[in-house]
Amino acid sequence: MTTTTLDATRGEERRPARDPIGERIRDAFVYVTDTAKVGEALDAVKRSRMPAGQAALVFIVDAQGKYKGFARLSALLRADPESTIMPSAEGAELAVPESMEQETAARRLQLRDVPLLPVLDESGKMTGVLTFDDAMDILEQETTDDILFKAGVGDVFNSDDHIRSERLTQGPIW
Repeated sequence: MTTTTLDATRGEERRPARDPIGERIRDAFVYVTDTAKVGEALDAVKRSRMPAGQAALVFIVDAQGKYKGFARLSALLRADPESTIMPSAEGAELAVPESMEQETAARRLQLRDVPLLPVLDESGKMTGVLTFDDAMDILEQETTDDILFKAGVGDVFNSDDHIRSERLTQGPIW
């Protein structure tokens, strides 16, 4: 049963937290270790069966699988194949924990110029990615839920929403 809570700091009603992002991630992504050369990263992309959008980033992890950043495929194509991958790395601060709310993670991806958002477990190991398409699906669903919630229309099996809907249809609005 879903419950609503009152935000005491603002006096507004708010919904409980949604499902964590760890439930929506894809566990297939291209990665190399932080000691790999650019040529090895390009070979990993060539060997992968990822769709083009998911192969646009090569994730970098250490020997224990902890996330270190990512390299854009475009940067790798311009780099010397014999150089190490770490100078091409960026986005070390971009990763989100598996426990983060789906909408929050999707909004973070929406604001960044990347097609994938790395998702980490509690120890910092990379467990998957959130794709831009999945993030937009999450935001669309969250927006729909917010509109229905504010309109007082919701799941008919949820008693709180049912009571709110009856008030709108049977009682005065003001």
